[in-house]
Amino acid sequence: MASQCLVTTGFEDECREIHDACNQPSRLSLLLARRSSSDRQQIKATYHAMFGEDLAGELHKTLMTNQEDELCKLLYLWMLDPAERDAIMARDAVESRGATDYRVLVEIFTRRKQNQLFFTKQAYLARFKRNLEQDMVTEPSHPYQKALKKNGFSEFEQSLRIVVKCIYSPSMYFSKLLHRSLQCSANNKRLVTRAILGSDDVDMDKIKSVFKSSCGKELKDFIQESLPESDYRDFLVSVAKGSMAS
Repeated sequence: MASQCLVTTGFEDECREIHDACNQPSRLSLLLARRSSSDRQQIKATYHAMFGEDLAGELHKTLMTNQEDELCKLLYLWMLDPAERDAIMARDAVESRGATDYRVLVEIFTRRKQNQLFFTKQAYLARFKRNLEQDMVTEPSHPYQKALKKNGFSEFEQSLRIVVKCIYSPSMYFSKLLHRSLQCSANNKRLVTRAILGSDDVDMDKIKSVFKSSCGKELKDFIQESLPESDYRDFLVSVAKGSMAS
């Protein structure tokens, strides 16, 4: 019965292409960039039924051998469940020496409901054998803790602003984050990746509309103008075009 249901999903041909392209990031990006979160979940289920393999796990084995390739990392995160994705991004934020990475943690804890945060914490524990909340409190060398001790009010105020913006208008918040990240150095792709993944969690169509209203330009055009030609840029442009019909 399950296989009969999967036959009607329409993703079988795409899964065969993905299976053949698992070690080809540029080809994978063309296949996956314009798929909605719901589509990606169905693709993973269909892939598992057809090949008996976890697609995200296969992508990790083939793509994450190149830790320096931001497209490979983005493709892997793109295909993870939200809880798994949040767990990895939270761990990166805790381990990072960047003073603004605490904002990733604020964004995660702000835009997720309590039941979603439960699964994020469980994913963090399963993957890293550590407690997320304990790591946030006890990580001794993290810059954001030093900043809080040194200049507590300003850091608290900034965090509070992020919370309010994420709750009141997440589409506006991530539209501005995308705009700011794309104006950074082309070598700073981590912020762009964070912005595009956060936008996917919110509503890309709303974000595109807000972006055009506030910046006077289509998001896809701004990406093309802001980043050098690359497979990474092509992936972002495809995401900005919006999901295709299933």
